[in-house]
Amino acid sequence: MNTLIRKTGKLTDTHQIAVQPMGPARSEPKLGRLRPWRIAFVLKASGVRIVTDVMETLILGRISPDGGDTPVIDLRPFDAEDAGVSRKHVLIKVEGDGVYASDLQSANGTFLNGIRLDPHTFYPVFHHDELLLGLLQVELELLIDPLS
Repeated sequence: MNTLIRKTGKLTDTHQIAVQPMGPARSEPKLGRLRPWRIAFVLKASGVRIVTDVMETLILGRISPDGGDTPVIDLRPFDAEDAGVSRKHVLIKVEGDGVYASDLQSANGTFLNGIRLDPHTFYPVFHHDELLLGLLQVELELLIDPLS
């Protein structure tokens, strides 16, 4: 309730009025917890397909010899070191209805469909896009979009 003060010549009357917004009332959708994106990373040289669910972010790279700074997806078993993949090479982020990739200032760079990514800048990625991590070719398959 809002208060409306109306002045009438000699008297000032105060009336309580209900203020209604114009048009239908809006409410936030009650989506609850969205299901994760399901993304497959297909290593082109070997045909290996790594499938994972992503709620927020994940890092592709190599585990360090001492076990610290562990990426979510360790590419060491796929000759990643020889291919020039950094320990923390690329960050994959899901946000809203999109998936994004960001180079983490890797030594040999990250390329998206042949275009070098600027470090720490997010670029949208789509189904069947190709990432090049050093010399390691990875095709992205966006299998489940939680908003669809």
